[in-house]
Amino acid sequence: NLLYLSSVSFQEGFYYKPRIHKGLLAAHRQGLIATTGCLASEINQKLLHGQIREAEAVFRFYLDLFGEDYYIELQDHTLRHQHETAQILLQWARKYGVKVIGTNDVHYTCREDAELHDLLLAIQTGTVADDPKRLRFTDDQGRLNPHFYLKSQAEMEAMPLFAEHPEALRQTREVAEKCTLRLDFRRALVLPRYPIPPDFADMDAYLAHLAYQGAQRRYGDLAPQVRERLEHELRIIRQMGFAGYFLIVADFVQEAKRRGVWVGPGRGSAAGSLVAYTLGITDVDPLAYQLLFERFLNPERVSPPDIDIDFDDEGREEVIRYVQEKYGAQNVAQIITYGTMGIKTAIRDVGRVLGVPLPEVNRLASLIPNKPNITWESALDPAENPKAFFLKAELEREGTLTQKVLTVAAQLEGLTRHTGVHAAGVIIAPEELWKYVPLALATREGETRQVITQWDGPDCESVGLLKMDFLGLKTLSILKTAVELVHKLYPDRPPLNLEELPLDDPKTWALFQEGRTVGIFQFESEGMQKYLKQLRPTCMEDLVAMNALYRPGPMENIPAFIRRKQGEEPVTYPDPRLKPILENTYGIMVYQEQIMQIAQVMAGYSLAEADLLRRAMGKKKKEIMDQQRVIFVERAVAQGTDPQVAEEVFDTMARFAEYGFNKSHAVAYSLLAYRTAYLKAHYPAAYMAAVLTHHAEDSDKVGFFLQEARSMGLEILPPCVNASEVRFSVPKEGQIRFGLGAIKHLGEKLAQAIVEERCRGGAFRDVFDFAVRMSRHGLNKKSFESLCYAGALDALVEGAREYLLEEANRQLILDYAASVNRPVQVQASLFDTATWAPPPPPPLRTPARRLSLPERLRQEREYIGFFLSSHPLDDYQELIRLTELLTDASLYLSAENPSCPPLLRCAALLMDVDERRSRQGRPYARLTFEDKVGSFVVTVFSPQWEQWAPRLQGRLGEAFYLELEHSLRPEGSSEWRPRLIDELPAAIQALIPALTLEWDLSQLTHPDRLEDLLHLVETYRGTIPLFLLLHYKRAHPVLLQTDWKLRYHPELTEKFRTIGANLRTDILPN
Repeated sequence: NLLYLSSVSFQEGFYYKPRIHKGLLAAHRQGLIATTGCLASEINQKLLHGQIREAEAVFRFYLDLFGEDYYIELQDHTLRHQHETAQILLQWARKYGVKVIGTNDVHYTCREDAELHDLLLAIQTGTVADDPKRLRFTDDQGRLNPHFYLKSQAEMEAMPLFAEHPEALRQTREVAEKCTLRLDFRRALVLPRYPIPPDFADMDAYLAHLAYQGAQRRYGDLAPQVRERLEHELRIIRQMGFAGYFLIVADFVQEAKRRGVWVGPGRGSAAGSLVAYTLGITDVDPLAYQLLFERFLNPERVSPPDIDIDFDDEGREEVIRYVQEKYGAQNVAQIITYGTMGIKTAIRDVGRVLGVPLPEVNRLASLIPNKPNITWESALDPAENPKAFFLKAELEREGTLTQKVLTVAAQLEGLTRHTGVHAAGVIIAPEELWKYVPLALATREGETRQVITQWDGPDCESVGLLKMDFLGLKTLSILKTAVELVHKLYPDRPPLNLEELPLDDPKTWALFQEGRTVGIFQFESEGMQKYLKQLRPTCMEDLVAMNALYRPGPMENIPAFIRRKQGEEPVTYPDPRLKPILENTYGIMVYQEQIMQIAQVMAGYSLAEADLLRRAMGKKKKEIMDQQRVIFVERAVAQGTDPQVAEEVFDTMARFAEYGFNKSHAVAYSLLAYRTAYLKAHYPAAYMAAVLTHHAEDSDKVGFFLQEARSMGLEILPPCVNASEVRFSVPKEGQIRFGLGAIKHLGEKLAQAIVEERCRGGAFRDVFDFAVRMSRHGLNKKSFESLCYAGALDALVEGAREYLLEEANRQLILDYAASVNRPVQVQASLFDTATWAPPPPPPLRTPARRLSLPERLRQEREYIGFFLSSHPLDDYQELIRLTELLTDASLYLSAENPSCPPLLRCAALLMDVDERRSRQGRPYARLTFEDKVGSFVVTVFSPQWEQWAPRLQGRLGEAFYLELEHSLRPEGSSEWRPRLIDELPAAIQALIPALTLEWDLSQLTHPDRLEDLLHLVETYRGTIPLFLLLHYKRAHPVLLQTDWKLRYHPELTEKFRTIGANLRTDILPN
């Protein structure tokens, strides 16, 4: 009953807090105990408001309902109101013969935790500590009340109310003794009943039938090793009672595919199961890659199988809905997650609550390493944290606010901060879930409410419930979109089936070998690109190994792996029997499965025993390792292995077990990577359009991928209401059209409406026709402006952006649309609607000025999120190339980049200036720059900021030259410090050694040419030497030095071109 009432209170009665009505309580009261409650209860609140008669009526209602299971509850937290209500409650106790119990309202464990709890309340309610109106637990004088903790018997007896009524404390034991509920935490896996055809005796028989059916589809005639492996797996599944599990998973995976949802080739150790492969759950042949079933399901380690499934992002919810339909909506729920405070989050929260200035909070947070799940203990360990010394120094600053922030944050670490919905977990039960676990409701932004468990995943599994992980994988969405675009581009070709791609495709392997893996799943980091160029992979085993090795720990083996692959280092094996196991990885242990196979071959372990050995090694406990070493060496020696070799192999295995990777997972994800690379190699426009579509919400990434698309030779077409789709599209091979849905402030709903209206009513004739038709679908002033500035209306009127830059013209168009779209009934009362025609549109006002290219680009940046037509740095492209400046410094400044040079010379646009003051009151600034692939932040401290501020303030959007030096902070971390920041045109003057003016002497016959030349030289007088490269008919050109000196400006090249001269930077004197 309590599980049911709790579930209903969240699902049906939630209003600020979970609630139920008294009728529901009456119907489900059996087995429950009730009390009059604390001061906030219904009865006590009525008493405090003087409603004694009403309070007594409520009291009698609950007494009639619960009888002897109803108690009067007394509490004493030194509050006057508690003593006042207690006197009335004690009268009722005597009047109605109700027992009295004594409790404490426990909100924290110890008395000294009162202040900590007080600050936690401020964090959870979003207030600050000195807010007088915030929620607090106070005494009658408004001071912090420290009595809401778990008191001892002696402490309870010492409270005045209980000293006067000791029987209340004695009778509390009676309630405890009545609470005898025992939950079954040892229950076997509770599976929903999977319906099977009547021809089969049980689920095991049906599973075997489906597995053999699938094996014939996969392999044709079954070879002995296939039959043997299939029977082996089916026997273990039957012994462990998991046939229903496999049938359930296979069912929703196949249904997902029928509904057009894309499913990944596999994830985790499940890819090592042949049964999963034959059922279509995975798409990885475990026999081809020597994958082990026991790594997935071990008969000697009784735990349920765990098959995680990747679906495309957009299809995941569809699959969950199907499961709800099949097994009942009340039997299926997603899982709650309890977000706990990490130490960095706690520092930031406590600093905010205590009013510490943000720069100081950021400084304290920076003392904690950026590692997942970092703990306070490891943050204080110099081996784990290079800044541990500085962290300890802050803790030793007695009586300071920073010491208090860190001390409180350390105590808050690990406490629950918020709840959420698990990204993947779904619980499926054979009957209504509330019978197993209490339920709640969660509402995600923009989504309907969904049922979730009140227990987290491990707790749900502890009572035998089936947990499935339905994961959304963006890569699958990219592949799905790319294949759809390919089909639109080539409708006469057979649909592309990625499961049937040849794994020896030369163009795909060339892409990997050349490191052109931007946008390729799992292989796109710069470090990975570098290693791929060195490795030059030629087969899937190479990709799988690199996927497993490229992570902290095993990464140190990559150079040796590459040398052995290239024949630059001999491949050796500690024992000849290990060659078949380690041959594909050139003698280097890479996978967990290799540990299991080595134990099997060298020491006669079964694969099930070997899996237990692998797990024991991973725990790194000395006593367990010592025990396992003895067993392994003894068994290896019994198999004819030299004792010293057995010791050495065990040590290597143990060392490797710290970071060994699951080969089944590496194979599955490398296969996915190969598919992305195949599409990029063969259908570059379709693939990159899909990548852009599924990163459209991140303007930095869109800019980065657009740069990659352009470097691939693809043409990027601007958004257009007459040509664009909602998403990025491919009009023809080699082109990508920007999607309307990616325009800021427009919204996908209106973008979809534009495309649908265009399909329904034909192309838009002009801006008036567009406004008239789209005003009916929600076009307003803001969205019209967004389309205009994004360039999406350029095709509807010549000089659209100039005309529509005028506010009067935009209003004129929208007013006209409004007049045409008056309600039909009004028109019908005045005209014959069959013959009525709208009035002709009024003429637009001539724009007062032309829109400059920088203005046009700024508008694109604001409304699209990046520069589309061109980039402001393109004006300096030739000189940037000549002076070898970087326009992708944001990649080098990334913390993940392992190959940063000590000094970066780069060009970038200044996008933001955030001026601040240090603790000493000195000014400094955080400057945000943007280059061609992303953005980065540079911090400029005094006295540099005072020196550079005049040239940077008020210059947003302009191009600057930066010299950034790589240095180490005292605590050992790295940083980039600006050595120089200057206006790019001015800096280039100092970087260009000379300019060369190429001119045909025949131009001198024109009377004004020489005069124009002299005028330009005078106008752009500067410091860069100018040379003349003179041509005359067929004579050899002559290079002459002049006394002229110029200052470079991007427009200078065009100005010289108007007089027949060509200004060059690529011809310089020796």
